[in-house]
Amino acid sequence: MERNSGDRMSLITRQPLTTRLCVFFLAMIALVLVAFSTAFYGFASIFLHRQLEEKVTSSLQALAAAVETSPQGVEWEPHSRPLSVGVSPQTGDAVWVVLDQDARLIDESANLNASEIAAAITVKQPHSVVDQLPRRWHDNNWLVAEEWIRNNQSLANSSEASIGLDNDDVFHDAVCLRVAVSMSPVQAVMRTMATTLIVLSVTVWTGSLLASRSVCSRALQPLREMTNTAQNMSGENLTARLPNIQTQDEMADLTRAFNALLDRVQDSFLRQQRFTGDASHQMRTPLTAILGQIEVTLRRERSPDEYSRALEVVHGRATHLKHIVESLLFLARADADSELPNRQAVDVKSLVSEWVSAFAEHERASDMKFECRLRESVMVFGHTILLNELWTILIDNAFKFSQQGTAVRIQLDSDSDAAVLSIRDQGHGISAADLPLVGTPFFRAEAAKQRGIQGIGLGLSIAFRLAQTLNVTLDVSSENENGTTVLVRMPLLSADCPMD
Repeated sequence: MERNSGDRMSLITRQPLTTRLCVFFLAMIALVLVAFSTAFYGFASIFLHRQLEEKVTSSLQALAAAVETSPQGVEWEPHSRPLSVGVSPQTGDAVWVVLDQDARLIDESANLNASEIAAAITVKQPHSVVDQLPRRWHDNNWLVAEEWIRNNQSLANSSEASIGLDNDDVFHDAVCLRVAVSMSPVQAVMRTMATTLIVLSVTVWTGSLLASRSVCSRALQPLREMTNTAQNMSGENLTARLPNIQTQDEMADLTRAFNALLDRVQDSFLRQQRFTGDASHQMRTPLTAILGQIEVTLRRERSPDEYSRALEVVHGRATHLKHIVESLLFLARADADSELPNRQAVDVKSLVSEWVSAFAEHERASDMKFECRLRESVMVFGHTILLNELWTILIDNAFKFSQQGTAVRIQLDSDSDAAVLSIRDQGHGISAADLPLVGTPFFRAEAAKQRGIQGIGLGLSIAFRLAQTLNVTLDVSSENENGTTVLVRMPLLSADCPMD
């Protein structure tokens, strides 16, 4: 039960990448649509209402042109100036009324024939005659505006101004011009616009949902194939690779990088298999010889001399086995373990001279030809013991693959950024086919085997490993029957070189 509930919770909380991408982009699209629709609706509303206000203003100005003021009062005379505001009952455009100071109707537009319109425009009491500024207000679905016009003698402030005049009188103390424009067309346009924006936004958002789902699914299809292929990979099938993607994008780069990683893993695994097989074979030979010698010796009583000879054979085989085991342990160490501390500045000229002097008692000391081209001391960053070990492996290899009596030339020089130690023998050399394999553990050229040269094929492997540990460069060049040259490039010590 607990496992099933955990699986269900995992399915609930697990959000596929396709879903997350779609949710993000759809949220962004929804935000853009809402912002655009709101802004468009707001600007359209401002524009349409401004047009209504301009229409009301122009209508008031047209009505005001039909009013004459004089010292006797204000006179409404629309017949002297033809009016175009509300002249047709069918237009339904703008309606107006003219009121006197006591809110009595003086005149009205021809299209003022609906009782609700008349009520909307006349029921409201006019404002103070003293306030001459135009006023606007909304009354139901109408935009209403009024403007007062009074005579030049400010009769509204005198006691006589309170005497009302009949509608038939020609002169008035003041008149109120009131115009109303229906807001229904604007409201209808706004409703249509809102509906259109909502429908378009929903349509665009739905289309984006379907398109984004399809695009994300197709874009991530290679990733799903890569996942399925990776899940089916195992150590028994090292040749399996991720499917190649033809697109030139990051997914294709990831596929190529991962396949390259698998190639390196396979190569490393195969080399480890080869290394293990070779190591087993190399260790089996001396062990078999040791056990065979012991069994033969124990078959009957032997003389002390025979026991001594048998022990010498066993000792030689055991020493050979010890060298194999030590070499294998060194090569099997991880890179982090091979990072040795206590490296320091080393005078390479002095160190090489001491190293060459140590071979004074060697059987081939007379074959060593040392030449130092350095006029002054040169400092490198290294490890004294490991440098000596590296050079010793190289000189032993030169002695092994060259005949006694032939020169082995050792030269120490430097260039702009490194000290260079070269060791050149006059042996049979290495073929071009075998040269790339000289650093492979247990590799021995067929020519060396045919000449009976003893060895286990680990010397140069250890030399290359030491060079990597010491951060020096090892370069081997050779030709058949023309000897072998090994160059050891040791970077010069600089001011910014880290010290342990």
